[in-house]
Amino acid sequence: MRKGQGTSLLKRFYRATDGSNAIEFAILALPFILLLVFIVQIGIFFVSQAALDIGVAKAAEQLRAGFAKVTYTKPNAAALKSAVVASAGALISNTSALAVEIQPVSNLTSAGLAVVDGTNNYGTATDKRDILALRAKFTVPSFLPGVPNWIVSSSALVRRQGRS
Repeated sequence: MRKGQGTSLLKRFYRATDGSNAIEFAILALPFILLLVFIVQIGIFFVSQAALDIGVAKAAEQLRAGFAKVTYTKPNAAALKSAVVASAGALISNTSALAVEIQPVSNLTSAGLAVVDGTNNYGTATDKRDILALRAKFTVPSFLPGVPNWIVSSSALVRRQGRS
């Protein structure tokens, strides 16, 4: 190698612009794609929350309408879960990731209590004016690596006002 040839090669490499667009794209593509995937994941989270809210509200309406009937069979936990899923839409179709409970508000000591799937407590039969809390939680699956699944929850109050 002649003297000065190494520095001229370095200068030529520094000044060359061939392929610079490909290198810039390679540097910026991964963060951009990750940002887009994260935005989609956040969108799925918010749509799941809205769908669960709708499902719980419609299930509460069905309970209210049922309590007004002369003869009414109280739904069990599986029927409550089915009512929520039927009204919630396609995102809340996985019943294994959904937990639904109903119990009197007087039994809830704190709003921060965890939803226990299958709790089906309608209170005492003598008190026809119990206010019941219908609560549900759904685990939203995450498809981002390293990001845990997110949990959305919803609740509705139902006044058990039967026919006297």
